[in-house]
Amino acid sequence: MQFVPEPNNSYDSKAIRIERAGKLLGYVPRGHLEMLHRMQEQGAHLSGEIFRKNGSAERPLIYVLTQILLDHANNNVDTQLTTSA
Repeated sequence: MQFVPEPNNSYDSKAIRIERAGKLLGYVPRGHLEMLHRMQEQGAHLSGEIFRKNGSAERPLIYVLTQILLDHANNNVDTQLTTSA
């Protein structure tokens, strides 16, 4: 799973796309964007795992458990992000 910043996104220049095997799954919720950008700027590596699918056929929800690895501090911070695909 990859977390890809989209600085040219017409809706939100801070948007972060979540994709798996090149397929768009959704976007990081706005409430998490500032923190994730700050972590990435500090050299953190983001990884994620789908742990639940929910919603409807018209608006599926994918729940992603995200791990933030701060190599320089040897700290791991786990957070749960919800994205809609």
